[in-house]
Amino acid sequence: MPPNPKSVPISDYFESFYSLDGNFSFENLDYYADGTLFPVHIGDLFPPKPEADESYLYRYKVLLKIGHGSYSTVWLALDLEDDTSNLTGSRTHVALKFLSRGKDKELSLYQSLSKEEGSLGQESVVRLRDSFRVGLRNEHTVLVFDVLIPWTFLNQKQKERLNLKATVFQLASGYIDLHQGNIALKISPEFMFSGDEFLGELNFPDVIPILPIPYSKERVRRPPPNYQPPKYLMSNNVFLDFAKEVLSHKDALSTAKLQIIDLSNAYQNTPTEIPVTKRTVRAPESFMEELTSLRFHSDRPADIWALAVTIFEILSGPKDILYFASRDSATALRSIITQIATPVPEPWTKALLEKDIVVKREGDATVQPLWEKMGLTLVDEPVRGRYLDLLRKMLVINPVDRPTCEEVCLCLSKIMKESEAK
Repeated sequence: MPPNPKSVPISDYFESFYSLDGNFSFENLDYYADGTLFPVHIGDLFPPKPEADESYLYRYKVLLKIGHGSYSTVWLALDLEDDTSNLTGSRTHVALKFLSRGKDKELSLYQSLSKEEGSLGQESVVRLRDSFRVGLRNEHTVLVFDVLIPWTFLNQKQKERLNLKATVFQLASGYIDLHQGNIALKISPEFMFSGDEFLGELNFPDVIPILPIPYSKERVRRPPPNYQPPKYLMSNNVFLDFAKEVLSHKDALSTAKLQIIDLSNAYQNTPTEIPVTKRTVRAPESFMEELTSLRFHSDRPADIWALAVTIFEILSGPKDILYFASRDSATALRSIITQIATPVPEPWTKALLEKDIVVKREGDATVQPLWEKMGLTLVDEPVRGRYLDLLRKMLVINPVDRPTCEEVCLCLSKIMKESEAK
């Protein structure tokens, strides 16, 4: 008896024409099987043309893939309607974020933020330019943003050219408005390239064409009904080349602004539908909720924890301290307690003991504390000491002992003023 088609991985129905050597990043083809992801290709035009509208003009043309994440794929596109928006007269680039089926929460978050004009962190949060729907039943929402360069794409010299004190303050002020997010740089439009000019120079695409496997009576090879796979999977690597070209301009960073992006996981405690392998910042109380019956009624202290870890990375360069990709929550929590070396609340130790998890309330004296590892090499003394003191207050085990985001911003503002006065 042939297997149930639903139990067969969708990759069994298709094969790659060829495979690529090297570190290429692609989403899993199986994510298209039930419509979780929407297939997009280079040259596609959006929003979709309404039926019987012969005069319809498309707004966006897809150029290349930016990346994929826990809820979406993101694509670089040209805004065909806007041809006078920057100093070069070339069309504006935008990022099209195709959300997975039925995931509209992120759209509602951006719509709520747009109603809070004038708040302290307003300029530090990426703004939604447009949105529309795609799919047979309009089940996928597409968000349109400015094109941003991920912070992780910058090398050490490029980071040193930024005003890091102002950058850190921008980040903190944005956290007042948000739960959590990633950070990126908004580059002035005059340093972006026209689509034809730049893409003609790229050695691309890094794609894997998808071909159906011939049907065999011995084994079910027919995909589920209404399944439409993409014609190919495209690597994320090409956008890195695009970003390097943009950042190579000597003045590209002179007016760059930090932006908080990717609100798909904001106020999100449940696992994502599509697994991700990115480094994860998690406050200790999130592990406690996973391991014990303890519950915490506010997520704001967790924001302070994530903000502190991000500030540390900005001021010291990329390090994997306090990032956890492991799903072993007990090991991760022990590692945090060991590195932070601040007292663990007594109710925590009791709750953990009930689960046969032993932790030392004062950390482990045999291990070098986190504070001795923090180089903060991108800022000078005595400012370095002020930042370190602030981070020590933000990274404490007990969430009720952490400062508020407003208090953090006030402290960062004082550090900036003191530094400018010297």
